[in-house]
Amino acid sequence: MSRADFLSESIQCLSTDQERVVIGFINKLTNRNCIPTSQIVKNVAEEVAGQAVGKNWVGRFVQRYK
Repeated sequence: MSRADFLSESIQCLSTDQERVVIGFINKLTNRNCIPTSQIVKNVAEEVAGQAVGKNWVGRFVQRYK
């Protein structure tokens, strides 16, 4: 198991696969010239996760996936 997979399963709100879904949604919006806000990203992440994410989740997500 890679370090990223371990962190994904033990610490992060979303699994690696769930984060890929969020990234795909962000990419679709960006391709349509709609820049997603932090609130939009947070809402999508919570929908995918089925639970609330922390107030700093979006910032950490952006740092992981620059």
